[in-house]
Amino acid sequence: MDSRVVKSASVIALTVGVLIAGAGPAGAGIAGTMTANPNPGFVGSSIMVSNSANSASTCEPFEGNPSQVHLTIKDPASSVVQDVLLTPDQGTGNWSSNFTPAMVGTYIATALCDIPGINTFAGNVPARVGPYNYQDLPIVVQQQVSTTASSTTSTARASTTSSISTASSGNSSNASAAVAVPKFTG
Repeated sequence: MDSRVVKSASVIALTVGVLIAGAGPAGAGIAGTMTANPNPGFVGSSIMVSNSANSASTCEPFEGNPSQVHLTIKDPASSVVQDVLLTPDQGTGNWSSNFTPAMVGTYIATALCDIPGINTFAGNVPARVGPYNYQDLPIVVQQQVSTTASSTTSTARASTTSSISTASSGNSSNASAAVAVPKFTG
C-alpha cells in the first residue's frame, strides 16, 4: 500500500476521532461551570453555589419542558452533605443553592443539568439541552478566625497643683470664698 494512502487514512481517522470526542451534550465543547460565594468560605457560614454567569452554564427549559439541576456537595471526607434537585429560573436557566460547611478542608460540588422526558437523540434538539455535567467545583473551607480586638488605653501622667486664694466681699460679715485654680505641670 502506498505510504501516502496510509498517512491520509491516519489523518482522516484522527480527525474523525477528534470530532466525535468533541461532540458532546454540552455543545461546542464548552462545559458548564459553577461558582461558590464566598470561596474560600468558613466553617459554620453559609456558602452559595450557583451556575456561572455565562450562557454555557445555564440550565434552560426546552419547548415548555422544565429543566432541573441535580446538585451534590461532598465534604473533605467524601461524605455527601447536600444532594438536591433544583428547579432553575425557567426564563434564564440560572440556579443556586446554599449550604453550611461543618469542617475545614476542600468540598467538591458536582451538578447535572437535565430536562426530563426529552429525547436528546431525536435529532432536532439543540446541543445545549441536557443532560450534561458541570465541571466539578472545589470549595475551600477554612476555620473562622476570631477577630476580637483588644484595645489598650494609655494616659499621660500629669501632676496638678492648686492654689487657693481668699477673697473678701467687703461687707461686715467678712465672708470669704476659696477659689481653686488648677495648674498643670506635665
